[in-house]
Amino acid sequence: MRKFSDTNYYAVLGVISTASRDEIRSAYRVLVRSAHPDTGGDPDQFALIAEAWEVLGNENQRAHYDADRKLAARAARRYTARIDRDPQTGSWSTQTKDKFASPDDPPSAPTPPDDGLTPGQRWKQNKRRL
Repeated sequence: MRKFSDTNYYAVLGVISTASRDEIRSAYRVLVRSAHPDTGGDPDQFALIAEAWEVLGNENQRAHYDADRKLAARAARRYTARIDRDPQTGSWSTQTKDKFASPDDPPSAPTPPDDGLTPGQRWKQNKRRL
């Protein structure tokens, strides 16, 4: 496992995520000159820059890194349930209700009378009429 596993390597090198390999290499070379310990730079910063180049310079590792970043961003999103429990009745419903409507309001669309048919049977029945 890498030491800087949750670091944005694109931000370390100062490039955008759609940058070409040549742009990444030129940014790496500029940063290495200033961060090298022999020129008075910080060894930890130099190691971080070298690790960013190691990952982003290799096309296979870069593809894995980008996929991992997308999964991490997706996993960080908040989960929203599509099925909500009705607080008044306590039953589970698959239809979303208007949260601002009062319980005394009539339903917005009238419900058809129950004729005992399935939707497929009802469709066939209506098709014959055409």
